[in-house]
Amino acid sequence: MASEEILRLDAVGALKWLRARIRPRPGRTLVGIDGILGAGKYDFADELAGLLRESGLAVVRVSMKDFINLKALREAKGEDTGEGYYENHFNIDSFVEDVVEPLRNDGSG
Repeated sequence: MASEEILRLDAVGALKWLRARIRPRPGRTLVGIDGILGAGKYDFADELAGLLRESGLAVVRVSMKDFINLKALREAKGEDTGEGYYENHFNIDSFVEDVVEPLRNDGSG
């Protein structure tokens, strides 16, 4: 089995590495960033969006923070349970309708 070289980058280097792989092509490219609480997802997404804009790409930066369900719904099945947190925390239907569908290649943009 061939060994793979491990590439270690600082935060700026990692962002530039990722930007080089998100290149213009026909249609739209959707990029999702996921991670555990406190990992820095929102800051990372902001910095990546800035680098992509500097590269001349059109960027729409959307945050899942804008799609959090009301507290009563989040707590309906117990917010501290997997079902309550992962299934009820975000309004996925609204996210798909308001963001994903319009940004599909045949969407309104």
